[in-house]
Amino acid sequence: MGKFRIIISIILIIAGAGLLIFWESAGREAFLTEEVLVAATPIPQGTVATPELFETASVLKENRMENALRPEEADRILGKTAAYTLSAKSQISRGAFVEDPLRIKAGQSLFALDPEWITMRSSALRRGDMVAIYEDRTYTLLGAFRVAFVKDSNEGEVQNIESSAPGELLDRTNATSVISHVEIIAAPEEYFRIREAVKPESPEEEKGPGLILVQKED
Repeated sequence: MGKFRIIISIILIIAGAGLLIFWESAGREAFLTEEVLVAATPIPQGTVATPELFETASVLKENRMENALRPEEADRILGKTAAYTLSAKSQISRGAFVEDPLRIKAGQSLFALDPEWITMRSSALRRGDMVAIYEDRTYTLLGAFRVAFVKDSNEGEVQNIESSAPGELLDRTNATSVISHVEIIAAPEEYFRIREAVKPESPEEEKGPGLILVQKED
């Protein structure tokens, strides 16, 4: 009977040691953490999602961000563009990447704003930005529009020197060239309303009201 107890004790010790080793090597991670998709490198706003931009990381369940994507869900965002700048190792949520906003819908087209119409616009204006356009005398809002192109005097696209992606507004410190004119995505009637707004109010006036372009959140 004594030998039997000793054998049972040895088995229990071995089993306990095995369970402890399993918990420390794999069990803790399996029960307390989850795998999520994270940014492999910093991802500027406007970057198109490709597989090499992401990697898998294990995080504690309580630290998992709401709506964070799992590795097997990566195909949900491939081909979409970053809605905001993501730092390296940050978790990727479902809203971090969106469909390309630069799509022309039915009834819309591209319209250039005459540089002489614009009395105020930021030097940080870039393709893909959303702008609210105001008439500069009465400050009447004429609408909000997606910027399709920001061109220099040679018809070249104005971009950040560091990256072709727009990035955060205050990070756009260096541009490839000086902005000459801006093209927006709009319906014809919206563009005609802008043209009417900049007409001289009387025959005596050489120039009508101008336009104020204010960058805004989507």
